[in-house]
Amino acid sequence: MSVRGVVRRRPVSGFTTLEILIVIAVIVILAAISIPLISHWVAQYRLGIAAQQVADSLQTAKMQAVSKTRRRELLFDVEGSRLGIEGSTLVDLPGGVRFDAGGVTVAPDPAIQMELPVTFPTVDADTGLRAAAFTGKGLPDVDPGKVYAVFLTNSAGTKAVVVTSAGNVRVRSWDGAVWK
Repeated sequence: MSVRGVVRRRPVSGFTTLEILIVIAVIVILAAISIPLISHWVAQYRLGIAAQQVADSLQTAKMQAVSKTRRRELLFDVEGSRLGIEGSTLVDLPGGVRFDAGGVTVAPDPAIQMELPVTFPTVDADTGLRAAAFTGKGLPDVDPGKVYAVFLTNSAGTKAVVVTSAGNVRVRSWDGAVWK
């Protein structure tokens, strides 16, 4: 109590229920807007990682063939969405990514046949494995002029890893109309 009989109230600290509800509503609205964007970004990221994984594995098989001066193969398990160098464990592609052209009917190179998601030759008809083979000189073990592709797809789009008979490895992206 004060000298004159007036009761002083301490200032109230903290938040009211209404203020807390408004903050929660703003957070919910921002989350509703950002979650679809984030999930699309994650799908794009995984597709890019898968394409890079295939390209890197092809380069690794090529370099191992040169260093050991003998033939090396990169194996593709199309049904299981896995790949790996011969003699090692096959590794899964990132989640949601599979070997498939995703409905794209235009080839990234005129020499590529679009019937299969992995156009390299079959290793064994029983297992369904396909193989990209490299000679001890680091060149693909294919006929001159042949071009092969590995198609990868998920909800974010389609990419192709293209390998020429000269051993060039390129990653191409489908933008809905053309390969880039």
